[in-house]
Amino acid sequence: MLYVKNGHVLEIGQKIRVYRNLHTGTFSIQDLKTKIVIAHGDGFILHDVDFKVYKKGQERVRNTLHKRVHAYVIGTYSDEECNLTSEYRPIFYDPYKTDYFVDLKSLNPIHKSDLCLCLNNRCYIK
Repeated sequence: MLYVKNGHVLEIGQKIRVYRNLHTGTFSIQDLKTKIVIAHGDGFILHDVDFKVYKKGQERVRNTLHKRVHAYVIGTYSDEECNLTSEYRPIFYDPYKTDYFVDLKSLNPIHKSDLCLCLNNRCYIK
């Protein structure tokens, strides 16, 4: 489900960047151009995805042990139905354990994907 903030729009085909919001327990969705949070959600699909970790932010988190937003899933919003099937592989990022987003099973770094399912505070790729 998506909750679009008052006065904002989230359209199919819109370029967005997403991060896990530890305060709301959902994903925060920013417009890629303005960097303004336009929505929160717990289930959606992105296409043409880049996984970005900002190194300076990562270093700050590691040095201070204080969490700050510095890692994003960037892609094109789709309103496709969010069905988690066996085709999807879980990915994760932990600034204290990994330098990049990684495939949970192989632990190989993930930088790009054709598709990313963001569901219930987790990300999956095909």
